[in-house]
Amino acid sequence: MKKQVIYVIPQLYCFGEPICQMFYLKNIFCNDDKFNITVITYPLQKLRVNKHVFNVIMRGVNVIHTTDNQLIWFSTDAEKSSSFIEDDNNIYVIAERLELEKEFCIKYEGKERVSKYFSLSEIDILEGYRLRKELGIPRNAPIVTLLVRTRGWSKQPYEQVDYRNADIENYMPAINYLIQNGFYVVRIGDKTMKPVSNPPAKFIELPFHNSYTQFAEAYFIASSTFYMGTPSGPYSLAEGFNIPFLSTDSFIYPHVRVWKNDIHMFKRFYSHAYKRLLTYEEVLKSAIINFSKDSDFIKAGIDVISNSPEEILSAVKEMLQRLNGTYTSNHEMSKISEQLQKIQTKALNFQKRRYPDFPYMGIYHIAHSDFVPVSIEWLKTNPDLLY
Repeated sequence: MKKQVIYVIPQLYCFGEPICQMFYLKNIFCNDDKFNITVITYPLQKLRVNKHVFNVIMRGVNVIHTTDNQLIWFSTDAEKSSSFIEDDNNIYVIAERLELEKEFCIKYEGKERVSKYFSLSEIDILEGYRLRKELGIPRNAPIVTLLVRTRGWSKQPYEQVDYRNADIENYMPAINYLIQNGFYVVRIGDKTMKPVSNPPAKFIELPFHNSYTQFAEAYFIASSTFYMGTPSGPYSLAEGFNIPFLSTDSFIYPHVRVWKNDIHMFKRFYSHAYKRLLTYEEVLKSAIINFSKDSDFIKAGIDVISNSPEEILSAVKEMLQRLNGTYTSNHEMSKISEQLQKIQTKALNFQKRRYPDFPYMGIYHIAHSDFVPVSIEWLKTNPDLLY
């Protein structure tokens, strides 16, 4: 008899946390001969819901919607010393996202693939062909899906989260380069984002198109040569579909997980106290990695510096070359990889002395090799970052 793995998602919305959680759960409990997964959802907040994405990530899972927050393990007297409470019939997962991520990383350390990815159904693919036709995208044309987070993307007050945003105009040289090389660039987001004036014919801004539906995000991300853009929930969907991503205007978080073909390019931080840009090690050892709103940076005297158009363009060129095996700077990867790991180890030890439970993993790439999960071309223009 199969055991039920029972997990609660406390908000019914489908970019960000739930995508990560379902990806972890399916791969932690990937032996179909032993487990079924049941997900219980109960809405605590009224957030935007992409029902199509929800259906995709929940395929193969028993979903129960409820408004009852007195669920089994919230009212149980069982000792919650473990994130996984097991009885004869069920495994109750009470882990938060970081705990699930840790279990996931332990299981797949040193591996280049996982057991379970999200997938499109045959009906989804046919619907995608119809959407391509309406948008003027040939059926076999290569696609890069793009998200550039702007003020309208978040429902929080604008002044709190501008540090996560970027300007679409900085991406136009890279967009034009991709188009010149045969790609269609499909931008996702919503109608609050800043549109491009006089966009190129092969640049599709989905939210402003009459053919836009919620289905489009999942289809185009799953159909991309690679996904590109600022950190936000959709790049978790790219990971779930096994699509390489180029993370631009990214943030130096306590933990960043990447796969072999993924690349990050971070924002820089200018310190008015030091009168210079901070290094990677200085950021990892500082309170900056815990900042969550613009006022934190203002109080600390830190300016957040976005990627330049030239940096974004060079990273796109590097991404294409890495994917097709023609990148010529591979000889530099071993040295850079060692330097990254050295800095991360020092920062981890430093933060753990300050905060014993600090959830830091650095830039954690599952398949350990000489692969560098940061744009090397970007590092060349920021030589002070690692030293």
